[in-house]
Amino acid sequence: MPETPPKAYLRRMPGGAHPEIGELFRETFQDFQDHLGDYVLASLGFYLVSIVVVVGALFIGYIGFFMVSVVGVILARMVIVAFQGTLGDHAADLLALPVNLSVMVLLLVFAGGFGAAISAILAPIGASLNRAVAKHQRGEARLTVSAPFDTMFERPGSVITTGIAMTFLSLIGVVFCYVPALLVPLAFGFAGTLAALHPVGGMRAMALSFRHARAYPSWAFLMAVVTFVVAMVAGNIPILGGAFAVAFHVRAHRYVFGDGEEPTLSEDGSSSGETNTQ
Repeated sequence: MPETPPKAYLRRMPGGAHPEIGELFRETFQDFQDHLGDYVLASLGFYLVSIVVVVGALFIGYIGFFMVSVVGVILARMVIVAFQGTLGDHAADLLALPVNLSVMVLLLVFAGGFGAAISAILAPIGASLNRAVAKHQRGEARLTVSAPFDTMFERPGSVITTGIAMTFLSLIGVVFCYVPALLVPLAFGFAGTLAALHPVGGMRAMALSFRHARAYPSWAFLMAVVTFVVAMVAGNIPILGGAFAVAFHVRAHRYVFGDGEEPTLSEDGSSSGETNTQ
């Protein structure tokens, strides 16, 4: 019997390209449809671990947030009362604002640390899934249920660093009326996959992503909007939605940065020359 020709969407990519969003969707849909069972199995482990981590984290977080809030308010009140006794009511009123702001900062630091902890747990698993999906899309291996765990200990520091940095940047953006938070996926949308799929450190991955967004703002903006919409829709479709979102993002990354060990810089098509993994 004649051999089945390889699928056109299962191939290595040199990088340095910016595909049309429609073509990117078409290839992803075709791949996803042809390998639906494999994608579901590969994403199942990450989905289950995410549920356990998020539910457990929310339970712990609510307790912790309540404790930090109560302790912060009590301490703030004690400080204000102390100032009233020594400096008078007028001075205590003036100091009430910075004291209350300090409590708010304490709560924000707690929220940031809490989010960073979740990112640190899930980032290596997500990176392993990204590597497995990229390998599948190159036509090198089939996706399996162990995909989120096969390479989770491969350069964990890079993906954890990126995840934590993105968490804090998003938190800071939310504090400043949300708009800056929307700029984080625009500037650093490919930082996670850069750290996962190439031997670059977390900060280097963020720098490369930012450099690409700065060089191609129109395409980066369109990609960020589409990725945001895909993520919003995917969040309402258990397992299947998340699997498609990963397939879409990994394919977009491969078009832009290629399948080489070192990421291709879209500005001139040359290698970054950076192999720092710290």
